[in-house]
Amino acid sequence: MAEAKSWFAPTLGLWHSYKQGNIEVFRLYQQDILMGLHFKMTPGQPFYLQKKKLSPILMMLSWIRLAYPSFRDDLKSAITDMEANNSTSRAGYRHLKNIEFLCEWFIPVVSFETD
Repeated sequence: MAEAKSWFAPTLGLWHSYKQGNIEVFRLYQQDILMGLHFKMTPGQPFYLQKKKLSPILMMLSWIRLAYPSFRDDLKSAITDMEANNSTSRAGYRHLKNIEFLCEWFIPVVSFETD
C-alpha cells in the first residue's frame, strides 16, 4: 500500500470541470445577456436566477454557439462603428464587447468538441 501512495492521487471526473465551466459562464452572463435572450426566445416563460441544471445551460449556450456565425459580422460591424464614433465609454459598447467575448472565447473554451 505504501508504494501506491507515491503515485495515487484522487481526482474528480473530467466531466466535473466541463460542468463547472458551463455553470460559471452561465452565471457570469445570465443577467446581462442570457436573461434577455431567454425572454426573446421563449416569451412568457419564467427565468429563474437560482442555480440551473446543466442541460438547460448547455442548450442555451449551444444555441448561441450555433447562431454566432449568422450574426458575427453584424456584431463586429456594430463594435467597429462605436469605436469609429468614439463611443467606447458607453454601456452599449461594453455590452457588445461582452457578447463578443462570450461568443469568441468563453463558449468555445468550455465547449465539448469530439474531433
